[in-house]
Amino acid sequence: MQLYIMRHGETSWNKARMIQGRTDTELTERGIEMAEKTAEGIKNIDFECIYSSPLTRAYKTAEIIRAGRDIPIIKDERLFEVCFGEWEGANIDERQDQLEKFFDDPVKYVATRGAESYEDILSRAKSFLEEVIYPLKDKEDDCKILVAGHAAINRGLSAILMNTELKDFWAEPHRKNCAVDIYEITKDGIKAIQEAGYYY
Repeated sequence: MQLYIMRHGETSWNKARMIQGRTDTELTERGIEMAEKTAEGIKNIDFECIYSSPLTRAYKTAEIIRAGRDIPIIKDERLFEVCFGEWEGANIDERQDQLEKFFDDPVKYVATRGAESYEDILSRAKSFLEEVIYPLKDKEDDCKILVAGHAAINRGLSAILMNTELKDFWAEPHRKNCAVDIYEITKDGIKAIQEAGYYY
């Protein structure tokens, strides 16, 4: 099977470099355009279904990608973005204390002020893959699934798929809005066949 993991389109908080986390924000006009161009770029992919974070920015992106396909979009709370607690709404360039380590030194990051830990992110990602994605692989070898998510949870999914060390959680390439990663999952193993692909 092939698993497509896509980040949502641009939001006003992305533009302002504000920390979103679980805060529910809308796509900008440019974010909608990004998603529309991505939808055009992958319009010939015969997806079995789409799984989405319940947050509006991801779900709207999923709806745009679905376009005219008669397939379900299934919300899964394990695909929520990481919760930053009291840090949400802060400007990312003014971050301080432990939050700085979240992006720059994951190994030394300690979740504070109601934020989630990396262990939490990876636990959710592992649960989703083991309970939703891997069983599909066993049933239908050639199925294609799209996940519409967020920067951190998507990296968590990738880390579990590729057995990535925590220190390399944010390794290049950076995934901008509407970046698409593609993984091939078979009985013989898992391999990345596209990292941070763009269609706009």
